[in-house]
Amino acid sequence: MLNSIFDELPNTQTIDVTDQQAVLLQQIDSTRQKMKLAENLFDMSTNDALTDACIYQMKALGSYYRYLMDEVRRCGGSRQPAEKHPVLGQTLKAAGLL
Repeated sequence: MLNSIFDELPNTQTIDVTDQQAVLLQQIDSTRQKMKLAENLFDMSTNDALTDACIYQMKALGSYYRYLMDEVRRCGGSRQPAEKHPVLGQTLKAAGLL
């Protein structure tokens, strides 16, 4: 039920900056969805072991999400400020990071 959170990691070393940002934004969206699923499962759980697994998954996803956001900022920083980027700015605002 709780799948590996790193199944979709792309090899971003061979992708140009624009494509890399797009891939990272897709990963952020996917991670957000997984976080929501883990939260929902946690809310419904009545088993101690499953509750612990959900907590672990939510913490791991939160750390991965922060990593992705740092990578997006790092990639986007050389072109324009993140808040002015049309897609990146919206993503950062939605995450409460702007």
